[in-house]
Amino acid sequence: MHWFIAIFILALVVFMILNHRDLKKWSKILGYKPTSDELKIIIELELEKYPQSEIIQILQAFKSKMLDKKAIKELIKDKREKLKHQEANKLAKKYIEIELQCKTKQQDLKDKPKEIEHKKQELTKVNNKIQTIKQDEVLEAEIIQEYPDNTPIEIIDYYERREFDAMRFALQRVAYEMVGDRHTQQEKDQFKKIMIYFAYKDPLYNDCIKKIIGIVAKNEGMFQTQIYQYFKEYDIEIMRYVLYFANELGDIHRVKSGRTYKLYTNT
Repeated sequence: MHWFIAIFILALVVFMILNHRDLKKWSKILGYKPTSDELKIIIELELEKYPQSEIIQILQAFKSKMLDKKAIKELIKDKREKLKHQEANKLAKKYIEIELQCKTKQQDLKDKPKEIEHKKQELTKVNNKIQTIKQDEVLEAEIIQEYPDNTPIEIIDYYERREFDAMRFALQRVAYEMVGDRHTQQEKDQFKKIMIYFAYKDPLYNDCIKKIIGIVAKNEGMFQTQIYQYFKEYDIEIMRYVLYFANELGDIHRVKSGRTYKLYTNT
């Protein structure tokens, strides 16, 4: 428990230091202190290897309301797709070159079948890479279309990289931000859609919730602290994450009882 808190505090300190560093750097570049929204856009664009000059242009367009966050997200998506197309075209060019080499070798080097076979194998490997890139583009387009509106870029990135621990941390952080009156009900409802979408994509959540529902069904009204003993392979903080989201998603029902909760199924 103590080591988890220490790691969380360390991660938070590192995040604040990096944010401060970026804020100081870009304040000097722009000649003014960027807002939190502008700093977030800067970080996202730097992750996509945008040059400094393009970042400044995009910030100016955002500041003058010529571009909004959704439009900037589309720019980032287009850049990713453009890079993939460039890679596919590069491989396609190599494919044609190797194919021509194979035809030439077949005519001029009939006495060297092993060399020809090697070229054919190389050609097949390049062709397979092209097909893989094309399939990835189709899959990425399908996935991007099905993400809830205004899903933070970092959550999408963690999910696509299958970095589920980082994805959970990001979801928890946004969930804590939504508590209180700082955000409208519409914003909270929008986040709940994001939370439901990604929680059900989390292998850990899906594995735990099936067991939790079965245990709670046999022990209606049991205390939240009692369920930890059934999941000794997981840290308590992980189980709190699962139970919090399970309540928010409607998979189970939590009722405040003293310093803990009582758990009920929703059947």
